[in-house]
Amino acid sequence: MTTPTNRHTAIPWYESETDFDAVIEIFPFDESQASLTYSEYLACLDKAENKVKSEGKIPVRIKIEAIPFKAWCESSDLPICNKSTVLYSMAILGEKLLNEREKSK
Repeated sequence: MTTPTNRHTAIPWYESETDFDAVIEIFPFDESQASLTYSEYLACLDKAENKVKSEGKIPVRIKIEAIPFKAWCESSDLPICNKSTVLYSMAILGEKLLNEREKSK
């Protein structure tokens, strides 16, 4: 049986610097200019995952790729920005957990 959904926390994950750069390139100019480097992102990722774990939750990395992320934003009528990567990862995690729950029935 799957752990309750409220224990899982979606963490936007860029598998490579290339993936990271591709997403940053589609952000609005001001946000792309103010973004972290991939190395800085990885350091923040570690901190975020440790914080989630310290709260007794389960961090779940959700891969962010430019093309599917952009399509999701457009179909959801959301801006293509950093905040939307969090919303996207939460939506993907929700779908993943729902699919796991359906399979376990």
